Amino acid sequence: MTGKISGIFGEIITQVLIYALGLAGCYYAAPYIGGVSDSFNKFKPMIDQVVGNLLSWSLLFTVLALVLFIIFAAFCGALTAKSENANKAVSPLTTVGIVGFLIAINLQSAGDPIWAKILSYVPFLSSFIMPMRVLKGNATGFEAGISAVAALLAIVISFMWIRRIYPKLILQTDDLGPWQNFKRGLLN
Repeated sequence: MTGKISGIFGEIITQVLIYALGLAGCYYAAPYIGGVSDSFNKFKPMIDQVVGNLLSWSLLFTVLALVLFIIFAAFCGALTAKSENANKAVSPLTTVGIVGFLIAINLQSAGDPIWAKILSYVPFLSSFIMPMRVLKGNATGFEAGISAVAALLAIVISFMWIRRIYPKLILQTDDLGPWQNFKRGLLN
């Protein structure tokens, strides 16, 4: 399991680094390219603001959520004996992601309700809600740091727990369904 998760995360990091290097090259080369330099200089303040927003709490929470979702996706995949049933096993994880996204969209027009404050510390939902609260000025950097630490603790604890039961889950060959396989993996 550790190899699978490390490989997937390594692939993602490689892709992000390729894009980051490409964008950095374009950013630093644009002032020297004829025909592009005028537009670049005109929109440079806006471009700098976008780059600054990319390198903020949103990036940290995106990485934390990505790791957490990868760990649980591997766990959900281990619950099925057939690859065609993987979508059924991952559907609760997909639902959590959709709910977090919808809550974040709702926060754009809402103030700072108490439910948003509470949910911004829940690891699966914090990656959607806390950056929105910080962006709107409803949360401080300290609050975002606490939420990030809570997400990091959830990653470490869930990784250790899932890594312990993963071999029992992955070696099952009968297709009892995800829930039955999970219960049997815990008992063995």
